Amino acid sequence: MEYAQVIIVGGGIAGLAAAKTLGHNVKYVLLEAQNYLGGRIFTVDAAPQLTVDLGAQYVHGDKKNSVYEICNELGIILSDDEDSDD
Repeated sequence: MEYAQVIIVGGGIAGLAAAKTLGHNVKYVLLEAQNYLGGRIFTVDAAPQLTVDLGAQYVHGDKKNSVYEICNELGIILSDDEDSDD
């Protein structure tokens, strides 16, 4: 049995970038809770023969957050997780 030298937690963009950086030079294991890689970036079937690529759909915090400020300036409504239907 071979042992990993590095454990990567999460298969989102940062975890995948870490795995790519390590490449074949370091033995690593990547742990992911979901049944797909990509984290919050994934593709959904929106309609027959129509797929939509979703990006990171969370804006974390409103203090010194340029994404929040742009959304606020454009009048884009953001909701708390508690308000979500998910």
